[in-house]
Amino acid sequence: MRMENNKEINKLQKNLSLRLLISIILTIMFPLGIAMTIVGATRKEEGGALFTAIMAIGIVFVVLGFYGAPMSWVSYAPKKKYARVIDAIKREGFRDATEIANHLSMQPNEVIDAVRVCIDKQYLTNYTIEENKIIPLNNRPDDLGLYTVQCPYCGGITQTSNNLQVKCEYCGRMIDVEKK
Repeated sequence: MRMENNKEINKLQKNLSLRLLISIILTIMFPLGIAMTIVGATRKEEGGALFTAIMAIGIVFVVLGFYGAPMSWVSYAPKKKYARVIDAIKREGFRDATEIANHLSMQPNEVIDAVRVCIDKQYLTNYTIEENKIIPLNNRPDDLGLYTVQCPYCGGITQTSNNLQVKCEYCGRMIDVEKK
């Protein structure tokens, strides 16, 4: 199970990293293209073909940066949202869309839509969604080690490897991990 979850996270992370890299490159191309176009146009008589080529490449960079950068950033943002939702489910143990929405400053319907997309694209496997609840297919939280749970009574944060219940380190009350 651990290897499968790592593959899911790696698949999304690779996609996210690639989109970020492309977005940054396209963003840099715009001002670089402007500078290249100016240098190429003003020094055209001095260097001939070299500065004409610099000007042409600069124009291409300006066009790619001007049109490509916004489109690239717009395609990056949803992937980042998916990564945040998956992190809330897998690492922080949230199972309720309303709680995830409050935690991530989103609307509950946005969280539900994001979870459905993540399940469809196999970024999030072994989970299903019913109404507002994200349910592991094995009916309990992942057996992946450490869970971070916030106590509903005192607000304290407790970490545990137990996937059913944990005693709050601050107030001593028992917390159901599954209900987190």
